[in-house]
Amino acid sequence: MTQARLAISSWRPSSPRAKAIARSRCVDEAEVEASRSVDLSSRAPAVLALALAELAACQLAAKRAAPALRFIQAALRACAGSRLGELEERARLTQTRALMALGRTNEAAVAARRGLELFATFAAHVHDARIRTSYMTTVFRAQLLILAKDLEVG
Repeated sequence: MTQARLAISSWRPSSPRAKAIARSRCVDEAEVEASRSVDLSSRAPAVLALALAELAACQLAAKRAAPALRFIQAALRACAGSRLGELEERARLTQTRALMALGRTNEAAVAARRGLELFATFAAHVHDARIRTSYMTTVFRAQLLILAKDLEVG
């Protein structure tokens, strides 16, 4: 799997079309579709946050870390206080990757730490072992754990 496909496939896009396009390795077309999703979802903060996060993932997959960071920061603002823990965890992964690509490792470590805090908070409230294991072993959470380890986040 290419890095572009991996980055985009870690998101559940607000547009199934964007994901289908991304699978075909057409990152530019996926970006256009993600942009459409942003335009269409501007009235619903949760949907807007997801669309912005998707657009950030497209930018990062296209090796455009600075725009990716701007989009992911907008996504985080859109989902602030909305109890969208999973979306914020995914956004923190993209934020960490973008900051690392820009050489801003201290800020990347802070973003990864915040993602891990969200991860741990939710996992602590899941009492069923099967559900907790399923929650904790998703691809993007494993990627976040690996990045946090690389950044020496405790």
